[in-house]
Amino acid sequence: MNKVVYLIEQPLSIWNYNRFGIQNWLDRGWNIEVWDLTQFLNPVIFETFKNNNVEIKKFDGYIPISSESILKQQCSAVNKPTYYVDCISNDSPHARIKKYLAQIGVTRIMSYLGFMPPLYLGGGASDKLSSRIIRFGLLIKSGPVNAIKWIINRVQMKFVSSLFKPGIIVVSGEKSIPKNTGSAEIIAAHNLDYDLYLNLKDTDDIVTQEYAVFIDQNINFHSDWILSEEISATTPDKYFPAVTQVLKIISTELHVSLFIAGHPRSSNRKITQEYFGRIPVRYGATAEQIKSCKFVVGHNSTSLQLAILFNKPVIFLTTNELKLNNIGAHISVMASMFGKKEINIDNDLSDIDWQKELFVDEAKYSEYRKKYIKMDGSPEKQSWDIVIDHIEETMTRKKFL
Repeated sequence: MNKVVYLIEQPLSIWNYNRFGIQNWLDRGWNIEVWDLTQFLNPVIFETFKNNNVEIKKFDGYIPISSESILKQQCSAVNKPTYYVDCISNDSPHARIKKYLAQIGVTRIMSYLGFMPPLYLGGGASDKLSSRIIRFGLLIKSGPVNAIKWIINRVQMKFVSSLFKPGIIVVSGEKSIPKNTGSAEIIAAHNLDYDLYLNLKDTDDIVTQEYAVFIDQNINFHSDWILSEEISATTPDKYFPAVTQVLKIISTELHVSLFIAGHPRSSNRKITQEYFGRIPVRYGATAEQIKSCKFVVGHNSTSLQLAILFNKPVIFLTTNELKLNNIGAHISVMASMFGKKEINIDNDLSDIDWQKELFVDEAKYSEYRKKYIKMDGSPEKQSWDIVIDHIEETMTRKKFL
């Protein structure tokens, strides 16, 4: 039986189970395993999820890796033909795993299905200098030990990337295709948000209502800060009061009710609701909320791409703290791609014409869709089904050669 292995370094939540297309592979008769390396490589994140009772999606192929011996046991059981979907980093511990799989001939699949606009679209000298200044400030703030760790990790990751080339690269929009693809096969699928769009675009029971949805990115408590050993970009006691205050202003000025689309990987949902106060936080239905809302409010979340697909206006928010971080720079990029400018909610908001913020730049939306979500001509089906179709067709051709 054909086999595919997913390497992940965060617990397999139901959201990740669906995002990775696990059920798609199973329905097509593949032997699929998910090697959850969280407990082995990121014990702090594992404990955080465990202590907050986050549900892990378990199935026959779910394999939690808690030690080197279990990892070696799993590697020794791998036989060709096998593929692995690389969802882990490229530093030293991860490199050992990739090296072994490369030695036994397992084909590496790299996915760019969550691709977004880069930090600086211009790419000029001033943009690069600004990026380096922001990064240098963050390194100084993190302390000498963490700064040295970050530099070492960056060097290691670049080195590992050059060693283990993918055999298959799955892309979405035109800009997601890497510059150096080598001999890898390119599969044109689409951004994972397009899967959600396909599921909902023809549903008649979801109609536009008089409410707005704010896309929570779990900025203060995201596990990525732990993975990258960095300090959160914002302070909860500054961030949440500013956001809740502006959301109340928007609600009053534009005569809409409000909901928070909770981040699907949030490990402590109770704290999130407490910080947002009386504004309800809902989980697991972001796409449905965006389809039925009047407009969307957010920073630079990937979910904002659903606003393009459902043709919804977006109001972009930033803060003084965010502007001192790469996140703030990327909010500016995202806003410009949507034909907008971000609003700094730490400034005086009395002169903001909120009604004018609800325009949609159709040309910008169309351009973004083609560059970052879906190329013209790619199949209108679930992204992982496109991948499976391509691999199975390739295997069939090779069998008869």
